[in-house]
Amino acid sequence: MDGRSTSSVILRHFSLPYRYIRENFGLEDPTDPYMMTGNGEMRMKGKTHSTEEIIRIFRQADGVETAQSVCGAHNISEQTFYRWKNKYGDMELADAKRLKELAKEDAELKKRLAELMQENRVLKEVNSKKWSALRRKSRLLRT
Repeated sequence: MDGRSTSSVILRHFSLPYRYIRENFGLEDPTDPYMMTGNGEMRMKGKTHSTEEIIRIFRQADGVETAQSVCGAHNISEQTFYRWKNKYGDMELADAKRLKELAKEDAELKKRLAELMQENRVLKEVNSKKWSALRRKSRLLRT
């Protein structure tokens, strides 16, 4: 074979939807380089590039090389290149690292906020139960 899993070979040979192959033949390979799209077709999984890698790719294109040659060298489409350029175009490597740190800090703060809100709800509930019990007690004492 040429490195492809059995499921992708069967799928390409018979042109069956991936879901049908998976359900009827149980062929699920996590190392399979193909993935199912929304309409049941198969396509190659794309590589996930870090922000630093993306900025390095831009620096290559800023130099002597054209965007087309850089895209070919890094196996990305020109559409992806220009989408990244709109998102990260003016960023330097230090800015990208700072952005990643800020995103991580933001996630931690959101998690902490959720924990504190949950704790606050619990305390309010306990407090309301305590007061309602005290009111009942005081009513009983008054009579």
